[in-house]
Amino acid sequence: MTKEELDTLAASEQLSEEHKQNLEKLLPGSFCLHRSWGFGQVQKYDLALGQVIIDFMQKPGHPMQIRYAAESLNPMPPEHLLARIASDKEGFLGEMKKNPASILRIHALSFGENATLEKLEMELSDRVIPKAEYKKWLSSAKRQARKDPQLVIPTRKNHPVRLREGNNTEENEILAEITDAKNLKALLAAVERFLKKSSSAASLQPLLPDILAQLDQFIQQNRPKNPAATIEALWVRDDLAKLCQGPSLASPIRIEELVREVHSLGEVLGNIPTHKQRLLFPLIKQHFPDWKERLLRSIDTTSAKSIREVIGFLIKEGHGGELKTIFQQKVQDQTASSNLLYWITSSRADPTFAEWLPELISGRLFSTILSNLEKLAVEQGRRKNPLQEYLISDQELIPNLIEKCDYEEIRDLTKSLLLNPAFEELDKRSLIARIIKVCPAVQSLITGKQEKGETLLVSWESLERRKKEYDEIVYKKIPANSQEIKLARSYGDLRENHEFKAAKEMQGILHRQKLELELMLANARGTDFADADASSVNIGTAVRVQFTNDGHEFIYKILGAWDSNPDEGVISYQSALAKALMKKKVGEVVMLPGDQGERPVKILEIQPAIGKTESSNV
Repeated sequence: MTKEELDTLAASEQLSEEHKQNLEKLLPGSFCLHRSWGFGQVQKYDLALGQVIIDFMQKPGHPMQIRYAAESLNPMPPEHLLARIASDKEGFLGEMKKNPASILRIHALSFGENATLEKLEMELSDRVIPKAEYKKWLSSAKRQARKDPQLVIPTRKNHPVRLREGNNTEENEILAEITDAKNLKALLAAVERFLKKSSSAASLQPLLPDILAQLDQFIQQNRPKNPAATIEALWVRDDLAKLCQGPSLASPIRIEELVREVHSLGEVLGNIPTHKQRLLFPLIKQHFPDWKERLLRSIDTTSAKSIREVIGFLIKEGHGGELKTIFQQKVQDQTASSNLLYWITSSRADPTFAEWLPELISGRLFSTILSNLEKLAVEQGRRKNPLQEYLISDQELIPNLIEKCDYEEIRDLTKSLLLNPAFEELDKRSLIARIIKVCPAVQSLITGKQEKGETLLVSWESLERRKKEYDEIVYKKIPANSQEIKLARSYGDLRENHEFKAAKEMQGILHRQKLELELMLANARGTDFADADASSVNIGTAVRVQFTNDGHEFIYKILGAWDSNPDEGVISYQSALAKALMKKKVGEVVMLPGDQGERPVKILEIQPAIGKTESSNV
């Protein structure tokens, strides 16, 4: 394709002027970027077919209609990182070795705000340089880049490499950030960046009185509402005062004063970087006789990362055995917080805690996790949290939890998982499949086939939903999948045919879902709950309870096996909450399971659930 040919096409009105201008930048040999197919090189034009042939990385020789190419391809300059690699890989590799910092500059110019270190690794590791050598090369590039005043290398992989404008230096940039800071967070970040370059302290000396005054003002403003940031500010202030010469610049506020003021040490720890928490623990021990109890209480309210730091400090102080006993009791009583459960499961292979943590990995811990997630789902709605996401993502966690359980315990755990409202159906199937690998005997529970003599009571509405789901699979999804298989088969070699493999995998999933629904529907008995006995808590009743610790009232509607709507207080009669309430009467006090352990509630009222329209939150 030449410019003359483009002029001819434009003159014959086969191309608009805008299309022509775009295609002039996409002549054979030039590089381009497509939003879906990524980086490519223009190979040739086929005017007879009205196509342009593009060699994309994953789709070599891919034909595109000329007009579509003009609209969807972004021309890429030859100096772009990807173009440099594609046009002269050996030369690019030589420059990587000879002048590694120049690659960082090319990366910043090529991708702009998207020029992150993650992006750089994706483009270079295993594509240009072996993965085993990439980290060593990057370290060399960063060291060399420090000598380039224009290059800014981020501390985080998801932040971009950038180039400073004009003759601006890093020091001037930081000083401007300090003087322009509008809040404590921005000021701390700027001062800490400066402290890392302490050799230039003299340049900060004239600004020191104003900076300290600014810090003191922010500290006083944040002291009552943000003690974590205030503690960080005091540490930074002390470091700044030590760095700069002059009269005593120590802050009149002591960190231990702030610790005494906080209502929840756990929340404060969760908002302080972990490497700084290690500075706080010795101070707490030094100034508080009840330091151990304070740290132990913080475990219930802080983040998983902070839990690790607290536990590490307590073990260092010789309290590892006590922690083991406390955690065993929390798991047994189901009082462990979500963050603590997440830490226990995610740290189970950590050699630091190898002496006692593996003993907690058990069926009881799995039961506590399910109870915790169910309670959160009922109270907060179906929103994923780190514990739930980890349970889903770690393929070995469930097998580890149940490997020492007998069949009866695994069966009960499987039932609890099947009825748990915290999980989407696809996530449940994935988790259940892991149980089957350990204990194939529970297969009948997974497919919906109930034990002999057991019938599922379900609402007509939920039964209709299941039937519609079954019809959708049988009459729409399976036929559509058959067409996908037929189409994918026509693409040729099945060994390399990814579309065919994906369609066949989906075929297995769909037929498994069909079988599950058939078995579930066969065991279901629909009901409208019209005859619900409201003399006590039964299936089909709505029970209003009051939590005795805070007076909060809540309505649980106990309906069919497939009824679950945490936002509306609807729970299945097979759930742990419903089982705890079942057959109880007005005035009785019941212990309900939850993430903070069992909580006492008093039954205030029992009514038939059908026709009840009040909100579940009273």
